Amino acid sequence: MKALVIVFVALGVGAGCSGQAITSDARQGTPQGTAGSGAAGGQSSSLGGAAMQPGERPEAALCTPPGDVITTNTQAELEQHLIGAWLHCSGFMIFGVDHDGFEFADDGKWYFLKAAADGSLVRQKGFDGGGDWSVLDTSHFNGPGTFQVNLDTPSGSNAIFPTFQENPSSLLIVSTGGRAEYAAVQY
Repeated sequence: MKALVIVFVALGVGAGCSGQAITSDARQGTPQGTAGSGAAGGQSSSLGGAAMQPGERPEAALCTPPGDVITTNTQAELEQHLIGAWLHCSGFMIFGVDHDGFEFADDGKWYFLKAAADGSLVRQKGFDGGGDWSVLDTSHFNGPGTFQVNLDTPSGSNAIFPTFQENPSSLLIVSTGGRAEYAAVQY
């Protein structure tokens, strides 16, 4: 498999959007919904139980204010924070694909998530459903604790540079396409 590798330094601390308080999961301060049932065989997660209107996006209910930035010194620490489901709060749409979130699975697969009418997040399938992810340690070029996450699909690749914060848990992705903010959700 060919992988496009882009290496550059990206720094940023994002401010999320405000929302309601919800319970926490195993990741300290991580917002969560409750388990739901998926459509078309995909896995899903509830976003608070309220039915959504067509075209409505769920981020207003779960996106969070700024928290404490987390330093990731090792690839293992980065993967520990990255693995899980993330609700899109604001910013660009990576690969130009409209989505309500991401899931980074511990098997090296990633999935776009879309909100169903009942508020659950469902894994997407097909060409725009997701792909493989891998981590490249760019510390040699950019200083200690600098990592690039490569998102590979059947039709191309994209390099992202994640930054995390806790209390509450959120993710800032910086890429050549811009920046996007996500809130952690239990999946």
